[in-house]
Amino acid sequence: MTDSWHLDLDERRKFLGLTQETLAEVVGVSREHIGLVERGQEGVSPKLRLEIERELKVQANLSHCKTTNCTDCKHMATAGRASHLQITDIKEKRLAYGVSRAEVIAGTLITEPELESLEQGEQIEDGERWRETIDNFLFIHRPRCPKEVLIDYVTMRFPYSVKSAAGDGDEHGCIKDIWENVLGVQMNDALMYREEKKFHNYTALYQIFDITLRFSPKHDSGIFLEMRGKGCRTFEAILQAQGRDWYDFFDRCLEKQGNITRLDIAIDDTIGLLSIPELIAKHKRGFFDFGRMQSVDYHESTLPDRLLEESEDGTSNMGATLTIGSPRSPIRFCFYEKNYEQAKKQGQPLGEILGVKNRVEIRLRDDRAQNALEYLVSQRDIGGLAYGIINDRLHFLACPRWDRFANEDWEKIQLITKPEAYTDERSWRWFVNQCAPTLKYHMVLDIMRDTDYVNDAVRGAKLSSRHRAMLKQSGIEASQVILPELLLPPGTVEEYEVGSFDQIEWPDFRGEAAI
Repeated sequence: MTDSWHLDLDERRKFLGLTQETLAEVVGVSREHIGLVERGQEGVSPKLRLEIERELKVQANLSHCKTTNCTDCKHMATAGRASHLQITDIKEKRLAYGVSRAEVIAGTLITEPELESLEQGEQIEDGERWRETIDNFLFIHRPRCPKEVLIDYVTMRFPYSVKSAAGDGDEHGCIKDIWENVLGVQMNDALMYREEKKFHNYTALYQIFDITLRFSPKHDSGIFLEMRGKGCRTFEAILQAQGRDWYDFFDRCLEKQGNITRLDIAIDDTIGLLSIPELIAKHKRGFFDFGRMQSVDYHESTLPDRLLEESEDGTSNMGATLTIGSPRSPIRFCFYEKNYEQAKKQGQPLGEILGVKNRVEIRLRDDRAQNALEYLVSQRDIGGLAYGIINDRLHFLACPRWDRFANEDWEKIQLITKPEAYTDERSWRWFVNQCAPTLKYHMVLDIMRDTDYVNDAVRGAKLSSRHRAMLKQSGIEASQVILPELLLPPGTVEEYEVGSFDQIEWPDFRGEAAI
């Protein structure tokens, strides 16, 4: 940070219409302290500077939402496009985005005098190139919709719809009915993965992409549908291709007498409205009211050192999680710092994780989930449902950040989708983290000993039926499996018939592997 940070702070705060009193209340210091900092008469700790910077960015995002058509913004996000304010003045755009001079200097490598000259409208060497570089940097740090709501977990039970001659449920007929008449996915045995796998009363599992159906010979259990997070994102790609949304799908489920057993609603805090460590601290001090919900748990997970930011910035080395409600309770809340989770999953430094900062999950079971489903179908208002549940159950006292999160503009929140193509990301991460080092070790041994064990092992490995199904599914898009007909390119399925994978001409895996 530069020595002029306090002058930049004063200008940014005033541009955003943020009073010293409000800023002081949120970051936990006195108004007088903020005044002294802005005048350069009081030092500021790395932790306080981080808190102030975060609050200025939150205010920039909220200001953006108040002056922008929220519906258009969400439509652009759903379509994969991002809004960028049409402001040509560099300084005005920087202030509107809540970005400090120091961040621009660090992110673009422009010097402070050059940035100062550009913001004053003066000419500098390579001025157009610098303007483009700064504009691209600001685009990365553009305002985002502060809160997004997604469906993140669904389990549902359907009664038998097709019966055998003996009066029991006909397995193939029942499964086909749910795939095609509820999910809108063509039942295709060449693509579908089936396994005899016991799960409670269920004996058979069917899966395409990350969407699972289970069959039970017991009438009370019927057909069980499960979509976890990845399955929900893949199903959203199918819904998009069908011209449907979650509300339409849930309506169809009710028509087919579906009984939902679990529904997870995820609220993504994209700009840091909340501080999970602050909520945990409030609970430890007794500044909360959760009504009859007594079960509370919190923990922190450590990131590897290589993924952490420099310690001088005041960041915690831990990702905090707060859970309210027992695992089997009809309503359970989970708050966690999703950027830490994504940093660990993607193996990227924390500072490079953009997008969602925190996630709040509302996990509903049985009757609570069914009531929520019926409300969504009749009202098509997920914001009212989610924040109605939160405000009815949870209260953190003397916490401005919580008040802002729980009460501000929830009625404007719409259900968004983030459709994704099917990928076997979990298996790949397992391979990279667990297998790749050992594989390389044996490749190097082959080179040192002039052996061919790795090649022999790969050539001799047999793919399971699950692997074969996953390979087939990886070769198509979600839009290709929707009704009324299976839109597969000619030969796609036949190309991968049983046995063909074992006849591939594999390359020499020894190569020039380096130690």
